[in-house]
Order: sequence, then C-alpha cells, then structure tokens
Amino acid sequence: MTDTDPHGLYHAADEASRHDQRQTLLLSRVRLVSAVVAAIGGAFKWKIGGGYDVWVFVALTGFFVALFAEVLLWTTQPGQQWNAGRAVTEQIKSLIWP
Repeated sequence: MTDTDPHGLYHAADEASRHDQRQTLLLSRVRLVSAVVAAIGGAFKWKIGGGYDVWVFVALTGFFVALFAEVLLWTTQPGQQWNAGRAVTEQIKSLIWP
C-alpha cells in the first residue's frame, strides 16, 4: 500500500465523521437561530383582531424549534460520533502512513 492509496476503512470513517460534523453544526445553528427568534418574539407586542398577540406565536415557534433541535442533539449525539469518527480516522491514518 502506498501513500496515495489509503485504505477503504479510512474513507468510510472519514465520511461518517463528516456526516456527523455537518449534522452537529446544522442542529446547533438551528438551535441558536431559533433561540434568537424566540427572544425577539418575546421582546415585542402586537395584537390583532380579537386580542391575539402575533409576537407570542413567533416566540413560541422559535422556542419549540430550538427545543426540538436540542432534543435531537441530546438523543442522536452527533458531536460524540463526530469525535469518535475523527479518532478512528486519525488512528487509521497513523497506521497506514508511517
């Protein structure tokens, strides 16, 4: 095996690590943006019609989306899988390339 011919296991671990990295970053961004939307919704007041406050619905929607993203991060734990995939990838790379 040469330096230009890495093992298939290396590519599989690297791709799994990249997938978990993308998932972690996406869910973290969704959580952060939703929390900001919820905070903005809680800061304003605008009643229409029979006394319904539009900004309350904005705040609730932002809160529930942030909560959903947080639960997904807790249950799937893509950050830990990302770190484990990187560790496996680096270990394989150190074994293949002297």
